[in-house]
Amino acid sequence: MPNAYFSGLGFYVPPRVVTNADLIAQYGIETTEEWIVKRTGIEERRFAEEGEGTVELSVPAAEAA
Repeated sequence: MPNAYFSGLGFYVPPRVVTNADLIAQYGIETTEEWIVKRTGIEERRFAEEGEGTVELSVPAAEAA
């Protein structure tokens, strides 16, 4: 008999969405959204708010599980 098992799964992503266009505008990167997507497949990212750490992000995930 196993000592431990998963009884549920959960995840949480922060609500703040940062797109490639946001990064290009904010940092003045000389590229296009299409170039980034073609090479990385990334269209947007989720950023935690200032002062938000692992604990604040893990609680909603644990509750969802």
